[in-house]
Amino acid sequence: MIAGAEARDHAAVFPAEEIRVLAAQGWLGLRAEPTTGGEREGESARSTLATLLAVSEFARACASIGLLIGLHNLLVCDAVAEHALDPMRGEFLSRLARGEWLGAAAFADPMTARSSGAAAVAVRSGDGFILSGAKSFVPGAAGADLFLVYAFLGEGPGDARHAHRERCLLLVPRDAEGVSVDPPDPLVGVRASGTATVHFDGCRIRGRQRLAPSGWARGIARGILAAADLVVAAQAVGIAEAAFEKAVRQAQEREPSGSLVGSHESIQFKIADMRVMIDAATLFVMRAARARDARDPGFAYEAAQAKAFAGRAAVKVADEAIQIHGGAGSLAGHGIERHWRDAKTTELNPSTRETAMLAVARHLLDEADGGSGRLRG
Repeated sequence: MIAGAEARDHAAVFPAEEIRVLAAQGWLGLRAEPTTGGEREGESARSTLATLLAVSEFARACASIGLLIGLHNLLVCDAVAEHALDPMRGEFLSRLARGEWLGAAAFADPMTARSSGAAAVAVRSGDGFILSGAKSFVPGAAGADLFLVYAFLGEGPGDARHAHRERCLLLVPRDAEGVSVDPPDPLVGVRASGTATVHFDGCRIRGRQRLAPSGWARGIARGILAAADLVVAAQAVGIAEAAFEKAVRQAQEREPSGSLVGSHESIQFKIADMRVMIDAATLFVMRAARARDARDPGFAYEAAQAKAFAGRAAVKVADEAIQIHGGAGSLAGHGIERHWRDAKTTELNPSTRETAMLAVARHLLDEADGGSGRLRG
């Protein structure tokens, strides 16, 4: 898979065949039992922690595949399992768990959404909705079969002008009339993730394809976004592990001036610091995963911490790995620079590191203020 990852990164090709093979092996059903109509029973569903360990392992070889596996399982499958209405719940979840469908979460509005009216808006029509507008930066959009869409509820397109507008979460199959997907975005990293903009042109959605009752969408969306932070944190750990392994191997083999690179104390300090950062990031991810499994109300805070630290650690580790490689580290296609580019995306998506840190700060200030929320700003 490593050789394939290099080729996919170079060509920015979505790993359709690899996803098909992984689906056949059960990796798209980590959070649901495909043989019982999608119902999660007993030990058939893996824990959040077990799922994130798999995400990290996949990300060591291919950051794009690790991201897709994590988002499919922990965002889309979990949202359908916990909040979808019958009979959509059983029908959709079973197809997702069997790997017949790849799920993608469409949450980000186009950057000009407010001024241009391009944000996704669902207009009530009979017992369903008419969905129009677009969602940007959707990982997996190039190959997704089902979109979990976070949209405004309004009277018509362009009704997303006000931040207080009611929201909804909709399950939209790719083959629904009016759905189209742009070519993949030319990303710096995770170039094989198939990240793209999805358009909805008068797409008719049945009422039962809406998740949860009215008024719950914002709260559910916050939990989904916290899970996305955690997936990216686990992905960052995998990327850092891959960069670290290559750096250690280089330190043991490279002799630029008659002595091994690893024999120099400055390099040894780098290697020690890299390992400490990776292990600390792993512990942050594990703690947040356990909080999510325990349904701890503080999970979002733990996930924000994991996202902020793991992303920073991945960039630092990849940067130091390039230094240890010397001039060869800057060569495209050498391998190590791919890890640096992939690592940088973990500080930017699904939200920036600064956004995660702001969430941490607001939680701490609110806690210190007795939960009144006066200091959130």
